[in-house]
Amino acid sequence: MENVITPQVQYTLSEKYFQVEPENRIRRYQYFVRSIVPSILMALAMIVWGAILIPIFGTKLLGMGKVLSIAWLVIWLGISYFFYKLAKNNSIKRCHDFGNDGKIALKIIQISFILGVVGLIVSLLEVLWILPSMNPLALLSQANETMSADQIKALMSGWQPIHQKILGVAQQIVWLASLILWIFLMFRPGNKGDNAYGKDPINTKVAFLG
Repeated sequence: MENVITPQVQYTLSEKYFQVEPENRIRRYQYFVRSIVPSILMALAMIVWGAILIPIFGTKLLGMGKVLSIAWLVIWLGISYFFYKLAKNNSIKRCHDFGNDGKIALKIIQISFILGVVGLIVSLLEVLWILPSMNPLALLSQANETMSADQIKALMSGWQPIHQKILGVAQQIVWLASLILWIFLMFRPGNKGDNAYGKDPINTKVAFLG
């Protein structure tokens, strides 16, 4: 009897990263690669932004004021949504691999995304419109012009608005839950053979990007 060689299934990058179907299930190695590679690319982009673009164009950027701040918000909202899609789709696929529907993982990722968006918007409002006048640093500098900026900063270093504290605590709790979820999905073995969510991904062709 001849041995039957099962051909490897190959998916496009769009199907791998931005769709749950038709792939449906992924192995732990694929989940790891699809989590790490985009994060590395993001870190490199931030290094380029902070170490190269800002020193070169910093003065011009500061002169743009509100326009730049709104552009910054739009860019980071887009980046946040991009990472949300990656995390959502691949976490659900990883859950499918061991027979889970992924609803709990989806809720954690959605809450993390929402808190991240709220943080970005609050930061923008603080810088531009609502909160600068409430900042004790600004009030102190107006009341005592003889103090240097460093002295004022040192004096008020412990000050933090209550909304920032609440948001910070909430973000830390959800990010801790996200880390625990990532570790769990990274090490939880999948089902051997087909399950209710699709075929065993053992025959999926794995490339550099997972």
